[in-house]
Amino acid sequence: MMVELSDEQLLFLVGETDKEMFESGMDIRKRDFFIVPRVMRKLGYVGNVPISSGGNPTANRIVAAYRSIYRPRDLVDRI
Repeated sequence: MMVELSDEQLLFLVGETDKEMFESGMDIRKRDFFIVPRVMRKLGYVGNVPISSGGNPTANRIVAAYRSIYRPRDLVDRI
């Protein structure tokens, strides 16, 4: 069963999922890659869960919520 959340509820779920990954020691730039499939699974998506937004509206909302938490420079690799 897929769950449809308000933007506020989705932002909370994204933040909660990001916190779990942070507490596991995952680097912020890696969390950006894994946030979509982890949240999608929590929402009840099964099977091939996208790892990026692509054309999936729910994945697009997850990416937007995640990126609203951080400054753009926090999400890019630094040399």
